[in-house]
Amino acid sequence: MWRWVLLVGALLVHVFVGLRPVYEHARTTDGRDFASYYYAFRVASAGGDPYDTAALERLARREHTRKRVNPFFYPPPFLLTQAFASKLTLRQGYLCLLALNELLLAACAFMCVRWYGVAFWVMALIVALYSPIFDHAEMGQANLLVLVPLLAGLALAPKKPWLGGALVGVAAMLKMSPALMLAYLVLKRRVSALVAAAASALALSVATLPLVGFESQRRFYLEVLPSFSSGEYHGLSLPIGMTSNHSIPGFWNGLWRGPDGHHLSPAASHLTTLTAVLLLALWAYRFRRSLRDPDANAIGALLVLMTLLPVYTYEHHFVFLMVALGAAATTRPGPLLLVVAFFLGWPLAWQRGAEHAFPLFRGLLRDSKLTAALLLFGLNLLGPRGGASPSAPPAERVRAWWSTVRARARLEFGGLGRPDRDRHE
Repeated sequence: MWRWVLLVGALLVHVFVGLRPVYEHARTTDGRDFASYYYAFRVASAGGDPYDTAALERLARREHTRKRVNPFFYPPPFLLTQAFASKLTLRQGYLCLLALNELLLAACAFMCVRWYGVAFWVMALIVALYSPIFDHAEMGQANLLVLVPLLAGLALAPKKPWLGGALVGVAAMLKMSPALMLAYLVLKRRVSALVAAAASALALSVATLPLVGFESQRRFYLEVLPSFSSGEYHGLSLPIGMTSNHSIPGFWNGLWRGPDGHHLSPAASHLTTLTAVLLLALWAYRFRRSLRDPDANAIGALLVLMTLLPVYTYEHHFVFLMVALGAAATTRPGPLLLVVAFFLGWPLAWQRGAEHAFPLFRGLLRDSKLTAALLLFGLNLLGPRGGASPSAPPAERVRAWWSTVRARARLEFGGLGRPDRDRHE
């Protein structure tokens, strides 16, 4: 019974508190980030190049929707997922994506609880209160479209390696950063899954040829994709140093600025590479002997790196951390986890308000989300707290933690008033 009460309460908060501003914005939206996907699909379906930003903007101006459109820099197969909007207006397509994201969120929550061992109450709190979910919805983003096949693939790989690997390959071809999750399959020595991932990536590229021709696909892999490491992102006009960028490269760029606001300096680029190698080596060493598969802590920690290592990490990208947050809250509950969850989930408007209110701590507050994400990485590296085995059910792990807290409290306060000799014996 308590589960149904918690579920209904979480859904009410999610819909009427978190999504209410999103619905109000949807009435007058210009499509936000969805406009890039929408017009890229429209241009490609008309025989054009979806990576030609000028062509996207010409079509938008012709339809009197937007003057500017962000460049499209997703892999070609991503456009197959936008076929649902082929006969819709920009606003109708945005609303359909909003509804689709809610279904995808439900699928992610189900997999986190059923396959990854996240405690039900933890997932309910995440769905109700985790602000990046609502920012993701308002921005018209498609990260959940990537996260669903990724989580499904990693969970299915132990028993169905060909299907699991194929789903991971699909996720990597919708957005390139999930390719980092292949490291988990390497760690688990899932050769069949790795082969399936490569095969599905190739098959998707071939299937996309009628929509995105060979020349446009070649342009993406040889021109657009290589520009990611420098921060250029196919002409994206947003500066690397903006407050809403929470990436590791963005942090190093703040210390050693590049020649302009859109390219990393050589020092920032090298330090990013060094940081990535060190963190990945630490991750691999920690989980090299893990018997759990899927290992929610290992996958959660790797998802943190997948989110932080690209040059741009915005608020909506933090939806990828739901698994990491859920796994850490289930296996390592405690005061530090609460602090991490707060700074991961506090809205960007709160952060900016705090920066103005406390200018002395502006630098610390600016990097609060990055710091919280790195702490979340560390909590997942630590794994389950003592008192419950790594394979124990989530509820048992939480009960073990609570028993430890009560035992410590009795030890600290139960001896008050006794002679000192008794307390030191």
